[in-house]
Amino acid sequence: VESLANVVFQVELGGANGYDFYQPSVGATITAGGASALSVGALTVTNYFPTLNLTFGDNTTTQLSANWAELSTKGQNGTTSAGGTEEPIYINLYAFQWDLSGDSNISSFNVIFDVVAHSQTYAARL
Repeated sequence: VESLANVVFQVELGGANGYDFYQPSVGATITAGGASALSVGALTVTNYFPTLNLTFGDNTTTQLSANWAELSTKGQNGTTSAGGTEEPIYINLYAFQWDLSGDSNISSFNVIFDVVAHSQTYAARL
């Protein structure tokens, strides 16, 4: 992929029980997740957000966390009472960016992410 300097990925997810991205660190510990509590704006990159896989011309590979993440917008899409208390659930539009200006000879790339059961992926854009 000649002269690839940035990759931007947007994904729109409908949460299930307050989660959208799968969070292994809280997998079975609580029933209502943190996605509902997020505010629109820049986010701290976490280990459960999408990752970018790069393959180089010599067939070596690497996996990168985003350099930047944002919750671009959110809209309420009902409520859940999975945790015993009713709380809103949202459709969240996330954006992620990877700066590849220091990389060269990239032959292919892909973005991977995990979502929780019963969440919905409405759209993904690269």
